[in-house]
Amino acid sequence: MMTLESVRRTINVAQAREHIGCKSRSYVYRLLEQGKLEGYKYGDRMGTRIYMDSVERFIQEKTDKMGE
Repeated sequence: MMTLESVRRTINVAQAREHIGCKSRSYVYRLLEQGKLEGYKYGDRMGTRIYMDSVERFIQEKTDKMGE
């Protein structure tokens, strides 16, 4: 049985771009290709959804590296 806790929140590429703080959608797609973000494509029009927890993890790792 699926519970609310087991559902991962997703956002679109534009929202991920805003969270990360970059200007380029292609940068977000590159992060997906490199495995630094997790997501999936859906539908006929190449829609892409990105898992919010992977965006948060990426931001945290980036912040941690800046603090070193």
